[in-house]
Amino acid sequence: MHQCVDVPKLLSVLRVEGCQPLNIRNEEVNQLAAKLAARKNISKTEAVKLALMKELQLTDKEVSLEERIRPIQDKIASYPDTGFKADKAFFDDLSGDY
Repeated sequence: MHQCVDVPKLLSVLRVEGCQPLNIRNEEVNQLAAKLAARKNISKTEAVKLALMKELQLTDKEVSLEERIRPIQDKIASYPDTGFKADKAFFDDLSGDY
């Protein structure tokens, strides 16, 4: 079964102060780090670093809702004004407002 690492949760259980070493206090996180380290033949510290770096790269690539709907908003805004006035009673009737 594939398990995803919850990075905010991971960050909440890792304690980093200056150059202090990481202290993983969560057994599940420790086991996940050990599993990744074994697969990649790296240390657990490198495994945690790799997982965090990859998650940060993914979040950097995420597109906000505002950016995703901008083309739709721009297309609608480009339509010419019809000059018609909205019929409030018609739309109230559609929505059930009276």
